[in-house]
Amino acid sequence: MRSAGEPESWFGKMTLVPNGESFYPGASGSIVTNRLGVFQKHMDSILLGGTTILLDLPAGSTDCPDPDCRYNPSYDQFMGANGAICRSCRGKGKVWDHRETLYHCNRRWENEPIAKSLTGNEATEGGRINTNMVRVKTHISSYGDILKSTGATVDDIKVKLWQTPRKTGWNGQLFYVISWWEEANK
Repeated sequence: MRSAGEPESWFGKMTLVPNGESFYPGASGSIVTNRLGVFQKHMDSILLGGTTILLDLPAGSTDCPDPDCRYNPSYDQFMGANGAICRSCRGKGKVWDHRETLYHCNRRWENEPIAKSLTGNEATEGGRINTNMVRVKTHISSYGDILKSTGATVDDIKVKLWQTPRKTGWNGQLFYVISWWEEANK
């Protein structure tokens, strides 16, 4: 019978086995913290030297730019100075704009199996991606825009977000976002 807190196995009490994990002599948290800037500097230079991803954001609206545009309750439309439907906003009172934003990124296109563990480590249909996928790494500031995006363009190819993006970094500091996109017009 095992006592409380002891792990159970087929062979009785489990033994903690040492591994080959070895760190530089004298390494400490302060050295890791000092290397954080070096890591960020090199990763940022990779992003700046890479390509870009153009994120399509939901349309935004602004008030009609025509100073003579006024609401006419009789017609339930916005009218211009001449009494006709306002040409600037087409009678809506607002102008809708397509919005997009551009981020530097590091990207990798592939269509390799990514879920071999789900299929017993075999590259079967269940573990295959049957479309062009792109893995994109961007600055952490892109996270909110990626979540709101309606699509994107990478290397002149329209893509759509495949799964929720993941924040990443080093030593507990989050500097970047990794997102997976699939070709939109397949």
